Amino acid sequence: MMGLKKQSSIETREYSISGISALESTVDAETIDHKTVRIRTVVMRKDRCTYDVMYVSPRENFHRELNVFNDFLKGFHVE
Repeated sequence: MMGLKKQSSIETREYSISGISALESTVDAETIDHKTVRIRTVVMRKDRCTYDVMYVSPRENFHRELNVFNDFLKGFHVE
């Protein structure tokens, strides 16, 4: 990912959101100011559009707001 260094993969999985195939990846990375962040990306593609949704948080606070990100994804809908 751009602007990040020392990336390490935590988890990758495929699943479906509103009938659309999605690839979810979680990584730890170091920012240019040496802070450690955890990033969850979800990439979906339908027709000619690609949807790339990200949640970025300090690693130690990652689970604190993860439910908000997951709720957003549950409500994601493309016509």
